[in-house]
Amino acid sequence: MINLNPRITSGDFKNRKLKLPNFSDLRIVKDKVRQAIFNLIGDRVKSAKVADVFAGSGSLGFECLSRGAGSVEFIDENYSCIRTITENAKILGVLDKIYTQHTKAIGFLGNTQDKFDLIFLDPFYKDTKHKFLLKLAEEALNPEGLIIFLHGEINIKDLILNINL
Repeated sequence: MINLNPRITSGDFKNRKLKLPNFSDLRIVKDKVRQAIFNLIGDRVKSAKVADVFAGSGSLGFECLSRGAGSVEFIDENYSCIRTITENAKILGVLDKIYTQHTKAIGFLGNTQDKFDLIFLDPFYKDTKHKFLLKLAEEALNPEGLIIFLHGEINIKDLILNINL
């Protein structure tokens, strides 16, 4: 049987495996994809305030904590995901650096007063209504912050060009 549990690829928790939530639609960001993302953002993760939106297993946020992020807010509308993220944080000893929100992404981004250095958006690929999501994420971003948007087969160029509401 293949072990599908994601592992942390670098940093303090390198090679530690994460538990997965009991959620049939969960899509795991592969180790190689996470490595590529973090190679691109480099040291910007150090001490960063991070939002992991559509958190799922929390692999992106835990990768940030492993690489020195100051804190991570995990947002997911599935309670099984939030419960598993909390369990993983206990196992890794980082409960004091995480916050969890059991809510929809649009609701969180539309109501947060926080500003983030990094915002990871990893929605379901079948969901293609991201115009408002990107606009709200932009408003929750610090001036020098980054949005990392993982997506399926949508025309991201058109989406970004038409983001002004």
